[in-house]
Amino acid sequence: MTPKIIDWHQKFNFGGPRKSKIQAVFIHTTENDIGTPAENVANYQIRTRTGSYHCLADTQKLLIENTDDWITWSTGNLGNDVGLHISFVARAAMTRQQWLNNRAMLSIGAWKVAQWCRAYGIPAKFVTGPELARGVKGVSTHFEARIWGDTDHTDPGPNFPMQEFLEMVRTHMTGKAPTGGNSMTAFHEINKRFKSRVPGSNVEMRPIDALMNIDRHTWETRQEVRELSNAIRKISERLDSIEGKN
Repeated sequence: MTPKIIDWHQKFNFGGPRKSKIQAVFIHTTENDIGTPAENVANYQIRTRTGSYHCLADTQKLLIENTDDWITWSTGNLGNDVGLHISFVARAAMTRQQWLNNRAMLSIGAWKVAQWCRAYGIPAKFVTGPELARGVKGVSTHFEARIWGDTDHTDPGPNFPMQEFLEMVRTHMTGKAPTGGNSMTAFHEINKRFKSRVPGSNVEMRPIDALMNIDRHTWETRQEVRELSNAIRKISERLDSIEGKN
């Protein structure tokens, strides 16, 4: 679903035309409290010329600050030249739960990132600083952009739920609801012994799942899910048989 969009790019007259190819999308935070309107941040940036992004995402809307063909003042280094930059009107010090409590805002940002990924052939995967330096394409952060120097920023913070965010991006790219959560629930239902790692699930998790470190973001197709589910079911039956003899 397309979020509410406000286009202010005509108001931002600093920066310059893009000359480099787009490599990555960078996630930022504006260091404002949740609920602060994106317009407040944009007006401050216009007035002080202390920075800019391609867009801002608050809890209600997406505000376009600059077009994709324009270099923004976002990372203070090469990241400006090779990146597309989106900043959440939020704080890097937020806890993981605070981020997850604002899924609507994350989804607004994910929608825009999905448009970029499709338009510029950017994989919806996280890339680290060293990978950025090697030219790897993907989704990264201001923190990782420190690999190029001239910045000490750490946003969007260590608790930003990157994997959940990227799943939202992939969902917007495909237009389909993610199947990972349902698949993982099926795995956990095989033998209910430990609490599931699937957010919002009360289903429990068996020891073999924990040992295999199953991640719900890794399962891309139903066929893979069926094959793994069958394999785990056989292991579960064998474990039950052994336990029954002891």
